[in-house]
Amino acid sequence: MAPLRDFERTNAKLWDESTITGSTVADPSEERENTSPANNIARPPLPQQQPRPQQSPPAPPPNFRASSPKLSPSKQQGTQAPPRAGFSRPASRADSPRQNGGFARADGQVKRSGFARPEGLVTTRKEITKVVQAQKEQIAQRYITEPHDEVQIVAAGWFQWPSKQSTPTQAFGNSNRLEDLDHIRSTYKVWIRWDANLQALHITSARNENARDNVIAAVSAIRRAYEHAKARKISASPLFIVTPPSISVMKSRVKPNKTDEGLVTMELTGRSLTQTQLRNWGTRRKSLLEADLKRFKEHLVSHLLALAPMKGRMRMRVHFGHYNMSRYPQEFADGDCDFDGFVKVLGNPRAQATALFDKKLPADNIPNLLQQIAKDTPRFCTLLGDTWGLEEVKYQHALVFFFQTAQKVSVRVESDIDATHEGCYQLGASRNYRDNSRNKFIEVISVDVEKQVDWALEVVTDTTIQDQEIDPSWRQLAEGSISPNTRGRKDKLGLTYPGMTPHRHYSNIKVGTTVLRSILKYKLTESDYILEIGIYRSWPGNNTEGGPLIQASVSMYHAFWDSEMESLEGTTYNRAWDSKLTQFFNIGKEHTHGFEGFLREIQGIKDLLRGLIVEE
Repeated sequence: MAPLRDFERTNAKLWDESTITGSTVADPSEERENTSPANNIARPPLPQQQPRPQQSPPAPPPNFRASSPKLSPSKQQGTQAPPRAGFSRPASRADSPRQNGGFARADGQVKRSGFARPEGLVTTRKEITKVVQAQKEQIAQRYITEPHDEVQIVAAGWFQWPSKQSTPTQAFGNSNRLEDLDHIRSTYKVWIRWDANLQALHITSARNENARDNVIAAVSAIRRAYEHAKARKISASPLFIVTPPSISVMKSRVKPNKTDEGLVTMELTGRSLTQTQLRNWGTRRKSLLEADLKRFKEHLVSHLLALAPMKGRMRMRVHFGHYNMSRYPQEFADGDCDFDGFVKVLGNPRAQATALFDKKLPADNIPNLLQQIAKDTPRFCTLLGDTWGLEEVKYQHALVFFFQTAQKVSVRVESDIDATHEGCYQLGASRNYRDNSRNKFIEVISVDVEKQVDWALEVVTDTTIQDQEIDPSWRQLAEGSISPNTRGRKDKLGLTYPGMTPHRHYSNIKVGTTVLRSILKYKLTESDYILEIGIYRSWPGNNTEGGPLIQASVSMYHAFWDSEMESLEGTTYNRAWDSKLTQFFNIGKEHTHGFEGFLREIQGIKDLLRGLIVEE
């Protein structure tokens, strides 16, 4: 062992002296030992130890430099005494290099350790979830690739491709892997590949107790996936239903009437019918209503059952508004068409190509509509079933941005806005869609010349943007608009809405329109259908300082519709809808069941809205 240097010998001596000085504490074991009878023997007292005299430390060598710890600014300002020369005071725990993630070097600097920071504590449930998710990913990756040579295939099956107009890559993905079938691979633990010689999908399974059943189930799942891909290509061919006017208002002619706002309405003109003509019209009107009901049932049943294999989320709504025609034959414009001629005009393909169902209603009459609903308590209730407090129903707000990316892709970002009990607002969940990819699969349009309130039943889907395709800056659009300091504003109708303040400039986003959607929902007491009143406040770009353009809409649906049409993507489940669509229309009290009860509820909403769309 190398001899101690002079300054080390000095430090050891000073440390030894500091441990000797001070009061001594008796050891309890010694007290027990001294109190025993065998030890009660007189012993001469030990001589008292004298402290060693203080000696001045020897002079350090010429090349020695005393080290002193580097103090933090907070300790430099304190009253801590400076260390003695030649003696380094041990650092506190807070200044310990080990606490700071490193170790000390000879020059006093702290060198960072190469070890990773340990993972924080997690709950047992989260740890189990991570393990299960890792196992699922491992299984999925195993069946995505080709089976290795050591795998023993014990069961196989084929799915003969049923169409000559399409290929598997067009239906199940643009790559040879057919990635849309990955959920079938991982669920049933099978391998799926395309056999070009047999024009079939080859399904195989390794040795396990359910190998044969898994292959059979996988073939059935592939068949449902094919039906889903075929259903996605269905396009809506609108069905037009014209409600025949009642006897009291029926006249000989139907004529278009164009308002100052550019809205084209239909009105009954010409001479009144004779008593004989009115009796004949009453009989014919009854048969027309029965025929329209039959056409509506057949059309909706056939098209909804055709959409049942679709896995994606669908949405069915009844919108109230106005069917606006912009082009029609000259004889109809001149008022020379009777009721049958008007029906033929609606069926004209050129007239349909330019017509549009307008869901926007005049917002100025919305406060009056809300007052009428609040007073009609026997008919309306809250979503919880309460008939009181209709005037206190809360709005459901959502912030919507329409913009284009740098690649000229149209995107719609929707973010929920939640109101707190303190009157503040906070941001909720967000959804991202391709705005130009909304698909309409079913459209039924009913035109009512008498009440001038039309309705349209639509089944649509949105193209959701996957998480891996989302740009983080999209989320910033909404995050920069709502903060804890956001307070309510009032529009020209006297209604309160969140005062959003979106950022003005984004490097890769050009916002076209900013919309605040505010929804009020009421339930029809007898049938449980939901009446949804929407108020849309829009601003050009993302500058919301000025007053918004306000529009409104009224829709009707049922909560069961949304649950039946929720997304089944990534699963092997299928929709079990019957031929009478009882899952959609046998709800509420018995007298509201079926298509007849559904149409009666629509007729009641039309009576409520009469005069709101077009002033009488």
